[in-house]
Amino acid sequence: MGNNQEYTFPFSTCETVQSSGVAQPFSFWVNFINCVIILYFLLQTKNAYTFPLLFSILCFEGFHMFSHYRHIPGLIQTYVAHGLSYCINVTLLYAFYSYTGELPTVPILFFLAGVIVFDLTALLFGYPLIFYVLSQSLIFTTLLFYYFATLPKFIQQGVWLILGLITLVIVLMLNEKYNCRNMKNVFPDFPFHIILEFAGIALFYVICSRFYLL
Repeated sequence: MGNNQEYTFPFSTCETVQSSGVAQPFSFWVNFINCVIILYFLLQTKNAYTFPLLFSILCFEGFHMFSHYRHIPGLIQTYVAHGLSYCINVTLLYAFYSYTGELPTVPILFFLAGVIVFDLTALLFGYPLIFYVLSQSLIFTTLLFYYFATLPKFIQQGVWLILGLITLVIVLMLNEKYNCRNMKNVFPDFPFHIILEFAGIALFYVICSRFYLL
């Protein structure tokens, strides 16, 4: 359960952990729905360069689902989820490069390298999870805005919605970190983490429903 000191995935997510069976069943099933949605778009994509992007998103969300099924002691689940978030960003860059034939400029590459150094430093020194989420989100949105002008209209129209949903996910994560205990005191049996999970469904739906057509 979240507290003011630390927020560690998946142990601190704001849903009571069951003593047997599925650790956090509500979050598990919401993530299962998300995986089905992502898989649908993965099977519909026609281009070789969009398949790795959607597949990496599916792997991330599949591991996310597994992490709510079973909690493994230690930080292995945090590290694997973090590695899979890098896969999403790498395959996003690959999709953009394949579509446009252009790599980001040297200043943008240096900026991204700086974010990666910060991200890995935060991971190495055990900074709070929100630092990793912010750095990975910054890489993702930097690529979106760098390639914005070269993207088709149907993706451009979704960029601001994607940015808004990423912001919503971060806000809901911070809310869990600082307010989970208070929320549980009012509604002790409610799995508040599913609110964040439904925001994740919306985010991945918007991304996949546009990028499978790129």
